[in-house]
Amino acid sequence: MVGLNFNKVILSGATFHFAQLDNANFILADLRCASFQNADLSGANFSGADLRGADFRNANLTDTSFTNLQFGDALIDHKTRFSSESLKNLSPEQLAYVQKSLVNKPF
Repeated sequence: MVGLNFNKVILSGATFHFAQLDNANFILADLRCASFQNADLSGANFSGADLRGADFRNANLTDTSFTNLQFGDALIDHKTRFSSESLKNLSPEQLAYVQKSLVNKPF
């Protein structure tokens, strides 16, 4: 489903495994502990979203917008795909978290 709007929606604990959510909008959404395993979120907008504890293992996050969000304890792995565009708006702390999560992972 391309370009869906989940702005300001409470979806904590929701499951989006293998979902096709490219260009979806999750602006200011509550996505705590939501699972996006193996989902295509390319071009999605997570501005202001609460992603604490969300699971992005093996998700496609290329060209995704992460601005002013809460990202602590989100799960990512060596199969999670980012682009430089996805990472450019992360705070230094969030970027360090992503880097730490990817270091020492088997490829």
